Amino acid sequence: MKDNNPTRAALYIRVSTERQVQEGYSISAQKTNLTKFANDQGWSICGVYADKGISGKNIEDRPNVKRLIKDIKDKKIDVVVLYKFDRLTRDMSDTEDIIKLIQQYEIGVYTISGGTVDVTTASGRFMVRMNGAIAQLEREQTIAVSYTHLRAHETTLHR
Repeated sequence: MKDNNPTRAALYIRVSTERQVQEGYSISAQKTNLTKFANDQGWSICGVYADKGISGKNIEDRPNVKRLIKDIKDKKIDVVVLYKFDRLTRDMSDTEDIIKLIQQYEIGVYTISGGTVDVTTASGRFMVRMNGAIAQLEREQTIAVSYTHLRAHETTLHR
């Protein structure tokens, strides 16, 4: 991070379901909370990146996370602020890519629900990977439950 200049913070926001909105994870709620957090740290917000109504299953389908990654590579960002790491990705291979990106460009990552995302130590990377694995498991379980409900509904309709 820069020494004499304000830390440039990027806010990344994602919501994929109506339930998340009802539970207080709406785009506007996340933006408000992340903005307050960044301001409390004395950071300058250099961008807000929001993917609305898009699953965290991969990075390729999310234009604003791809824009965030480009801006990190272009060295426009010092720190990324998220509500939770799973807002960034719910895929283990993407989690590994994010770990490498954080290390290569020496950016900070902070979640307001869990604090610093530490990739500087083996135990920190382990925790990021564990959280990534849990996020992927939750996504896969949600898909399985949705599929089961859909199949049950189709069976009822075709009787």
